[in-house]
Amino acid sequence: MGVRFPPALPLLKVYLLWYNIFMDKTLELLQKAKEIGSDPGVYLMKDKHNKIIYVGKAKNLTNRLKSYFQPKLIKTPKTEQLVKNIVDFETIRTTSEVEAL
Repeated sequence: MGVRFPPALPLLKVYLLWYNIFMDKTLELLQKAKEIGSDPGVYLMKDKHNKIIYVGKAKNLTNRLKSYFQPKLIKTPKTEQLVKNIVDFETIRTTSEVEAL
């Protein structure tokens, strides 16, 4: 038996379902980012079709990736839209930030 919502609140039900799915995914990606390490490198953000939707570089991969998934950080509308579409990411470690270019 799940949570029952009054008939007048279908949009709230949809929102809460979306929010729970979004937060679960975000927390999972945040945890993955924490485990990457502080090496410099390149990161590739992927959508639900495993398509690369963004490529970035970082002098500290963990710090840069965490910045996308920490909910309290102020993000631009463009970045918010990007984060909503990220379901996974890959990293390529380099010896320096310059090499990541």
